[in-house]
Amino acid sequence: VSTFVSVGNSRYQMHRLLSAVCKFSKHLPQPVFVQNGHTPFDCSGVKSRAFVSQQQFEQSLIKADVIVLHGGGGSILQANKLGKVPVVMPRLAGWREHVDDHQLAICRKLEEMGKVVLLEQPDNLLEAVTQAMALPRAGYARTGNSQMLGLVDAVLKAVAEEKA
Repeated sequence: VSTFVSVGNSRYQMHRLLSAVCKFSKHLPQPVFVQNGHTPFDCSGVKSRAFVSQQQFEQSLIKADVIVLHGGGGSILQANKLGKVPVVMPRLAGWREHVDDHQLAICRKLEEMGKVVLLEQPDNLLEAVTQAMALPRAGYARTGNSQMLGLVDAVLKAVAEEKA
């Protein structure tokens, strides 16, 4: 059992998520590996690297029993494609983690579809991880690219309709 955390490669930092990971790291499935991007991260007992190659990212997704991601669609869909249901914390403009809150809208729709466990409050990390570990796999392992693109399109349309 292991935990993989990724905040992606955005130039915006994401202290909320990484602070929670460090705070609860001893209670997460071990070992814990963090891809911290541009966010400084130093946590006793947790291995980290600012950036990983696409191949290393995919291998980390495959090997991890628990995946915790920022709310970027590409990372989420890659985890789903591998049959994983990740815990996701969307980047928010109010925390200066992104320019707007589009990740929150997308993640809420994906949560309704059972493709992610949405983490909105950092202190709820352990509950979200427990929930994700109890879920069946995401069911994307046999999904073709055209079906995945259709899902992305459906989510984006739903978000656009909600804003209209």
